[in-house]
Amino acid sequence: MHKSARLREGGAGAPDRSRGLVHGIGFESDLSMRLSAVFFTLGLFLLVMAFAMVLPAFAAIGAGEMDLAFAFLTSALFTAFAGGGLVLSLRGPTRRSGVREAVVLLVLAWTILPVFAMLPAFAAGWPADSMEAYFEAVSALTTTGATQYHEGSGAPTAILLWRSLLHWIGGFGGLLAAGAVLTGVAPTALPVQTVIVPHLERDALLARLMPMGMVLGPAYMLLTLIIVIGLMISGLTPFDALCLGLSAIATGGVSAQGAEISIYGSGGVELIVMLAVMIGAISFATHTAALRGKISMYAKDPETLWLLGIVTVSVLSLWVFGRAVDAWPGAFTALSLVTTSGYYHEGAVGGLPPALVFTLVLLGGSIISTAGGIKMMRLIMLWNQSRRELSRLARPHSIAHRKVLGRPITAALLEPVWIYFVALTTAVTFLAIILSLVLPNFEMAAGAAIAAITNTGPAFHLAFPDALSYGDFPDIGMGAFCVGMILGRIEILALPILLTRSFWRF
Repeated sequence: MHKSARLREGGAGAPDRSRGLVHGIGFESDLSMRLSAVFFTLGLFLLVMAFAMVLPAFAAIGAGEMDLAFAFLTSALFTAFAGGGLVLSLRGPTRRSGVREAVVLLVLAWTILPVFAMLPAFAAGWPADSMEAYFEAVSALTTTGATQYHEGSGAPTAILLWRSLLHWIGGFGGLLAAGAVLTGVAPTALPVQTVIVPHLERDALLARLMPMGMVLGPAYMLLTLIIVIGLMISGLTPFDALCLGLSAIATGGVSAQGAEISIYGSGGVELIVMLAVMIGAISFATHTAALRGKISMYAKDPETLWLLGIVTVSVLSLWVFGRAVDAWPGAFTALSLVTTSGYYHEGAVGGLPPALVFTLVLLGGSIISTAGGIKMMRLIMLWNQSRRELSRLARPHSIAHRKVLGRPITAALLEPVWIYFVALTTAVTFLAIILSLVLPNFEMAAGAAIAAITNTGPAFHLAFPDALSYGDFPDIGMGAFCVGMILGRIEILALPILLTRSFWRF
């Protein structure tokens, strides 16, 4: 049969006139299936949050605050209904999920989950303003600690417990985001200490969340329990120990009494808090390996060694530049600032130059940690690259190879680091401009922007004790601060990825 005859009869060589229609349907199907993986995972997060609301409900019942207990229980039911609806309607076989889905999940999780987290407190009038309630929820989930509530403010125990629980949940969420998503997305990938998880393909990034949680979760829970027990032995009540322990390991910077730890009047409590925030800032991949018997991993992890070194230098810096600060308050506050927890000692208030405070909080902890800031791995890579370039100046024809965790530092590996610094500078500048509309001067606005993006809320009032409290910020200021806190938790890098046109091409 001639080729023309085969074409007339619609044979194999005939053009498929329905291809465009089928391709369009396939595109929509592929898009919906990929987004369904995002919303399915978001539904699981909502179910976890609904379950967590039950504990403060019981606390409210125990305190005789039945209206508050009703607010928590009804909020839990509503959140469970929303999460359960997403899970049940989207359950099915494992769906493909790549860079797009991972980045979209990060952004949605840190913006939508606070809406549900604010419901119990908002329903009970703590606070009564919706913007302020959302601000408090974002601050808690991102472990920023920008809050105005403590026992002295008259806040109910259930509200204080819920805030600490949100810190703890948000801290673990940050671990999952760093370990399962940010270290697996090509534009943001950085070398990290190996964590034993099943090997997954690039199109199954969201499927990494469950195995990563199973690996990191036991260490996170066990270390939290040890910290809470240690605080109780040091003399705190079970409630104070629980609130402080949940927040400290998440480097959240709050307690039932506020961010000032010296109010407890116990050196033992201060020592345990210092240990807790250090644990939170060290890589949980290293903690996991240590709990499995590989204690030597602490000495082999470059991020841990750098963190200890930077803490030592920071303590010395506070003694030199913070002349009005005594040794112990200075050491406690320096450690707290580097780990981005924001706890402080009364003796350090008003005695530290703002420039030093915000320089310390910018440093941050390890990649897979609950801390904010730039992170140690990025600093390590920049330091090694600087040494390499200086070596080339002295010996132009030499070939110097620098490695980190066995990986050579190449231009491709440095690219996400440079992108991060450009994004960080841009974000701080824009936030500072917006915050300068509500704060007295640009110095305060820049400090507030850095405090937001590094998720170190108490640092702002440590540097500027007479500044507006967060509750007195106008809505535009709270909104800008919320954006900064969320950008800090998604490592800022998700923003430029979202703004690229190629990101939206499915």
